[in-house]
Amino acid sequence: MTQTSEQRRADCAFELVQAVRSERWKDDYGRFAHKLPILIRTCGPVAALEFLRTRDKDEGAHALLTHLARQLRKANLLAPDKDSIGGLLERVRKAPLADYIRLTRELLATLNWHKRLSVSLLGVKAGDEGDRS
Repeated sequence: MTQTSEQRRADCAFELVQAVRSERWKDDYGRFAHKLPILIRTCGPVAALEFLRTRDKDEGAHALLTHLARQLRKANLLAPDKDSIGGLLERVRKAPLADYIRLTRELLATLNWHKRLSVSLLGVKAGDEGDRS
């Protein structure tokens, strides 16, 4: 069955976000899914993804980065052996301009689905800050 790229993004994001539903850190995951597109637009993908990586004690941030790497791999933007957080960060950091633009667009399109599904599946809304910033 042939699917559009939006359908493929949505399908993959649905599976990944649904797997987070029972995790205690699901709210953090949803908050980061809401904040990351803004960071990417203001700071660029390298700085935004590195910021998320520095939140190493936050399981929601780690899971979101892992999920983004998986989705970029499925979109054939990461090599099979580079579909980890480190591989994602290295690819974005070292990409030639045309690839960098493509990666940025794909990250934003993918995060759009994670954001939507965080609202519908996890119950996280934009502006929900909880106990953390």
